[in-house]
Amino acid sequence: MQNKNFKNIMALSLLGIAFNSYVFASNIAEESFKQYQAKQLTGDTKTACEVILCLSSPSRPSECSAPIAKYFSISAKKWKDTIKKRKNFLKLCPTGGDREMENLAQNIIPNLEGDCSVPQLNARIESKVLETYTYYDSNNIPRKVEIKGHRINPKATRSCELLSQSPYTDFRLSYQCSQKFYKDIEWQSSKEILGTISKAQYEKLDENQRLRVKKTLTQKEQRQNAIAKAKNLPLPIEEYDYYQTKPINKTCWVNLARE
Repeated sequence: MQNKNFKNIMALSLLGIAFNSYVFASNIAEESFKQYQAKQLTGDTKTACEVILCLSSPSRPSECSAPIAKYFSISAKKWKDTIKKRKNFLKLCPTGGDREMENLAQNIIPNLEGDCSVPQLNARIESKVLETYTYYDSNNIPRKVEIKGHRINPKATRSCELLSQSPYTDFRLSYQCSQKFYKDIEWQSSKEILGTISKAQYEKLDENQRLRVKKTLTQKEQRQNAIAKAKNLPLPIEEYDYYQTKPINKTCWVNLARE
């Protein structure tokens, strides 16, 4: 399949731009880049062009780490001055008057607050309180309990939104999950609870289809079970709740440009 970032590579390569021994991975350029090598660039000019190409795709090789780190280290006390300094740096890379390339290099990339990648998006967990309740402890003191829910944040970062606007980037990001919030026990186990089942039913299911949660027993119930264990008798109080489950997908963000 022809590289989706081909226009980007073409626009720069027609100006005689090439990077010494620089091999891009995935959607940036593995094959087409070599076809348009013409002139060696060095120093900050080379780095500025590397930044544009590296930031134009969420899939990139390790060689991109250094130029991206250098670019985001460019800063000033005020954000508007940071943008200005970054624009000036990116101007070192010639764009040949291509309007879309100019927009990418002078309007989109300078306004990025940070990098954008699919792993970063899938690591952004959003939490909220789903419900609260109060119980009384053994000393009859009321205790408030919050039941929290968690999910992968369905809203892309501002940087990802900006990069998705250019036809010269490979950012075609899509959120594939339901946006449902999962309770603590579900999120921690990565299993969505479908319903309560018996111990016998639990033992018949595969590991990824079941969940066992230890109950909080009263002191009286604990004593009853302790006596039964000491006498090797069946426990009068079940110590666990058993649930049927299904796996929770936490890889919610995908990049459709890679398909």
